[in-house]
Amino acid sequence: MKARHEFVLNAMAPDANIAELCRDAGISRKTGYKWLKRFRQAGLEGLDNMSTRPQGSSVRVSGEVVLRVLELRSAHPRWGPKKLRVVVGRGLSDDDTPSERTIARILQRAGEVRSRRRPPRLDDSRAKDAPNPIIDAPNDLWTVDFKGWWNARDGAKCEPLTIRDGFSRYVLKV
Repeated sequence: MKARHEFVLNAMAPDANIAELCRDAGISRKTGYKWLKRFRQAGLEGLDNMSTRPQGSSVRVSGEVVLRVLELRSAHPRWGPKKLRVVVGRGLSDDDTPSERTIARILQRAGEVRSRRRPPRLDDSRAKDAPNPIIDAPNDLWTVDFKGWWNARDGAKCEPLTIRDGFSRYVLKV
């Protein structure tokens, strides 16, 4: 605090160079002007560290809204934040209607969010059991592959089947 007091007293002098004083104090000019403004508004108490915590919260909702969200969720367990926001918002003004994210937080804090079942993992042993032939020359191995179907320009269904040499990757027949 003493450094701030000294800075402000020196800066209040009529011939003070604020930029030079800020350099000497190791602060930015923005901070220096902020300290001067605080001193002019509140005196020495204005130079104390102030909390940067917000005075209010824009995401706060009333207890009635929280209760309504939880009642609707218990009556309709499959409804998510999007549907709940629409239903809760019917009786409220736009300013009082909570956002989807706020409703999701309410549900999460109340323990109403159930984790989804993950799909079962594929067994890696199938990939390891696949044959891995050694191909040393052309015509040692031919591969046959069905490529899927599509409609041709004339509307006919095209179902290509390819026959390919495994060594040279030359397509023998389509």
